[in-house]
Amino acid sequence: RKLLFPGAVVLGYHRVADTQWDPLGLAVSIRDFSEQLDVLASKLTIISLPELVRRQHAGRNVDGLVAITFDDGYRDYLQNALPLLSRVDAQATVFIATGSTDRAFWWEQVVQVLTPGEDAVESLRVRFGPGSQEILYRGLSLAANRRQAVCDLCHRLRDADKVTIADVLAQLRRQAPSSRCPESGGMPLASGELKRVAASDAADIGAHTVDHGCLGVLDHETQRYQIEKSRDDLQELTGRSVVSFSYPNGSLSRVTPKLVADCGFQQACTSEEGSFDRRGDPFRIPRLWPPGIPAAEFEQWLSRWTELKGV
Repeated sequence: RKLLFPGAVVLGYHRVADTQWDPLGLAVSIRDFSEQLDVLASKLTIISLPELVRRQHAGRNVDGLVAITFDDGYRDYLQNALPLLSRVDAQATVFIATGSTDRAFWWEQVVQVLTPGEDAVESLRVRFGPGSQEILYRGLSLAANRRQAVCDLCHRLRDADKVTIADVLAQLRRQAPSSRCPESGGMPLASGELKRVAASDAADIGAHTVDHGCLGVLDHETQRYQIEKSRDDLQELTGRSVVSFSYPNGSLSRVTPKLVADCGFQQACTSEEGSFDRRGDPFRIPRLWPPGIPAAEFEQWLSRWTELKGV
């Protein structure tokens, strides 16, 4: 196992929340996350992402180390994850898409429109841009069809521009008006909350672009703007140096890692699966995405990637 997967592991999370409607599979329950942290603290050595890369640069052994990251910067990081991380004296890197600060994530707005309920619509018709073919989503009284519709909508919008995303959201709201508000845990950190997170020893703030778009489909100058602007916004808001980056949707082109490095970042995380060893590229750090499972199952899942103490 160690011959196949040497080195450290970097874990990626999005949300720590107890929610009944999670069609995108972004949430790990509070209890499961707490148990997973206990496993990590007892079986590996938890270390911050910047410290992991510093050790690698110094040529030190990184086997048996684990770093924890969170993408997007959901409000429930402050509410639920931060206290649990503090309990085990661990620091996580939280990657923030600065354009979503103080406003709802667009994908959570899609989730909201298709939340099951008595006033739920049976079908939706959507066009993804002028002249595009209309897509019909039907049978939405069934939860499985709603979940599939959310995933398909978000997949089609993941590399769309802001105008297209706004137009699709408007189409959805016209057809499925609802008084329901997004659950508080599905919202991003507000500016004041982000400052509180940044002031904690249990959090390292990283950049995640401005608009959370796919960098791999953008031209060089637009990529540079998204990378630099998110860094500058975060440093101004938090008063802290921002040296970690995460590629939204795991999307990057051949030149993206160099652009990130040129913008002064010291490391960047992908969405590729794997471990990080002493030969790993600090601007293409792979991550593992833990499922929402309790301690025993999590320990078994984790042991596929790294050697655990006492196993």
